[in-house]
Amino acid sequence: MLARHGLRPGPQAVAAVHRRLSGWAAGLRLLALAARRSEDAEAYLKRIDAEQAAVSDFLLAEVLRAQPPATQDLLLCCSLLARVHPDLADALTGRRDGRAVLERLHRANAFTEALPDGWYRLHPMFGGILRLHLRATAPERIDLLHLRAAHWLAAHGRYRAALDHAAEGGAWGLAAQLLVDQLAVGELFTGRDAARLRALFAGMPPGVREPAAELVRAAVHLAEQDAGTALRVLERAEPGLPPEVPAQLAAAFLRADAGRLLGSAALADRAARRAHELAHRAPPGPLARHPELLPLVDADRGSALLWQGRLTEAGQALDAAARVPASPATAELRHDALCRLALIDCLRGWPGRAERRVRAADREAERASLPPDSRTEVADLVLAAAALERDEPAGARAALDRLAAAPGRDPVVALGSAVVRAELHLAQRQPAAALAVLAEVRDTVGRRSAWGRERLAVTACAAHLAAGRPQAAVAALDGVPTSAPDSVVVAARARLAAGRDRRRTLVQLRALRADPAVGSATRARALLLLAQAEPGPEAADGLRLLAEALAAARPERLRRPFRESAGWVRRGLRRRPELAREHPWLPADLLPAEAAAPQPVERLTAREREVLGCAARMLSVQEIAEELVVSPNTVKTHLKSINRKLATGSRREAVRAAERLHLLEED
Repeated sequence: MLARHGLRPGPQAVAAVHRRLSGWAAGLRLLALAARRSEDAEAYLKRIDAEQAAVSDFLLAEVLRAQPPATQDLLLCCSLLARVHPDLADALTGRRDGRAVLERLHRANAFTEALPDGWYRLHPMFGGILRLHLRATAPERIDLLHLRAAHWLAAHGRYRAALDHAAEGGAWGLAAQLLVDQLAVGELFTGRDAARLRALFAGMPPGVREPAAELVRAAVHLAEQDAGTALRVLERAEPGLPPEVPAQLAAAFLRADAGRLLGSAALADRAARRAHELAHRAPPGPLARHPELLPLVDADRGSALLWQGRLTEAGQALDAAARVPASPATAELRHDALCRLALIDCLRGWPGRAERRVRAADREAERASLPPDSRTEVADLVLAAAALERDEPAGARAALDRLAAAPGRDPVVALGSAVVRAELHLAQRQPAAALAVLAEVRDTVGRRSAWGRERLAVTACAAHLAAGRPQAAVAALDGVPTSAPDSVVVAARARLAAGRDRRRTLVQLRALRADPAVGSATRARALLLLAQAEPGPEAADGLRLLAEALAAARPERLRRPFRESAGWVRRGLRRRPELAREHPWLPADLLPAEAAAPQPVERLTAREREVLGCAARMLSVQEIAEELVVSPNTVKTHLKSINRKLATGSRREAVRAAERLHLLEED
């Protein structure tokens, strides 16, 4: 129709016009005529809104003013609403004619649509023009109308709409009270409406000091990761909080989140226990409508416990948080909890398992349409650490770069990113740069947690070892408890290099070897240290331990432990060339020349290499299909073709052959 008026608008202009006019042909003709008279028709159409004079003059003159005064008043009052119920219209006008007037307008086709549920809706363009007219002619009525709408909507169980109208009308105390009473404070932190709600309440005037308003103000500060200000607001508000469960539960939840940001396991633990205790007495309806609240508390507690190095307790709390049913309201929460569980896997020495958990969390986030900027930065921390253990510095650097661009202040992430950055420098033979990175955070992040001090000290110990300073490496651990298995291994390496306490060190390493809970990365390092403690790589026990270390690292392709002992591993593989042939996934520079030489093979397609790369990461057929956005049957077809080309009989054999032939390293 625009084209018939000589206009050639682009798709954005057409979409804007369609959205506002909703099929109103007469309005479209009026708009087209006005656009033809403008200097830039395209820009005019894109800016379509209730201020377009050609359309607004027509609607005011031919529709609004053609109605009786009482009907005009009802239309102006209801223009503030997206949808209007006849009883709500009566609450706004103070009369009892809402149903009759709305039904008459609908039958007269006067830009009023009857909806199937008994509600009505004004045409979007008509409603916008009426709102502008109301602001121009009776601005003093607007706040009162919003307040009446808020009270009616709240009384009829429509709390979100009631909250919006209360805020629009400047009734901030009521808006905050609605959020608290409905146990909806968690929606400021997670869910599709979180950003809008935070922006809404960020505009609350500082003079509003009702208890519920103070709770919401503290929540906004916490959502902005300002725990200090949030706690000051909470301490100011708590003496005046009512004894009812909703307010007390909101305060407990906020204290738990402050504990997470401050790295205070004690604060988060006390608050979480209090929240769960109060939940038993909470109104069941609001609690059922907001399933995210208690899992958020569990996630806060788990994160704070993780910061203190209490991995078992942290895992239990985070697992409870991750069990919340998947929904748009819980997608962000689940992604964060699952990625923190992956971080615990990584800290326990299972980087491959950790990466698979992060990939699964990312796939779930994709299905839930969770925007990338709403996903936790913990995911990139785990991916960086896992890439580093596979001796893939480029992948680790890319993940760290994404992490550096994130604005978060989470202490676990701050510490973890510093440690992984330092380890990347070590992988690149830059121990001085690694020590400089650790020094940057030692007095800030490291001082607040015994576990944090341990992580920094152990990484510094590894840096001194890489620089050839074993005595300094041992000194770096002075006064620092090394309880985590990976810490025990680094400390053992330092003592062996410095010639100290050999007997006790070997006892500790043998204990790690015997413990089935020790992760594959930690186990491989412990076994390699034990092997090197033997007289030489030609010793039978040492070579058996090398074979055992290779078997432990093979499922997750953990190359870095072997690169850390590169000279010894090369000599051992020369003594046992069959080990090199069985483990072609090792870095090529560690393998004997005959084991590293590729053999001719029919070339794999790019898609087949992608499938094979996923298979090497031990993904299932379904997981490969989801990652590559193809069907499971397509994946199976590619696997059959791969086995045919490589003359192998299984996925495992194909992966081994591809690693031996370096097919996974092709561009």
